[in-house]
Amino acid sequence: MRVGRFHQAIVRTGGSGVFSDANHEIAKLGDQYPGHEIVCMDWGFNALIISLSDNRAEVRRNYYEFSRMSVTELAESFTENRLYLFHSEEYTHIDGPRADFEAALELVSANVDTVRCFYQRDGKEQAYLLRVVTGERVIYGRLTAAGKSIKG
Repeated sequence: MRVGRFHQAIVRTGGSGVFSDANHEIAKLGDQYPGHEIVCMDWGFNALIISLSDNRAEVRRNYYEFSRMSVTELAESFTENRLYLFHSEEYTHIDGPRADFEAALELVSANVDTVRCFYQRDGKEQAYLLRVVTGERVIYGRLTAAGKSIKG
């Protein structure tokens, strides 16, 4: 009975944070970016994407202390076919991966391009998807240089 009420509340209100109906848009990432690996940089994305996308998305967890990439490994993982998914700061559960990501960007003198933001019904940003940018190159038809800081 409680699960039913929980789902009814999300349908009625839109939910919040990890339990937001914005997750349905996040779950479509595999279809929207085929051939890209989605690197989940916080708790709450991995199982959601796999289950709601019917396992069509290629995802990788990178947030648990015991299994996440080192800063150097993370920097070496920056490729054209990887996208990095973060919760907005308000909904972040595990801070370490964000700090690691920022350190890895600095290590290779890279920036980020915000590919997409995900919003709750109340207009608050719930999550965002980033692509690593080194130098200048065309990404999805627009010239990007320097990118946007993930802090701002």
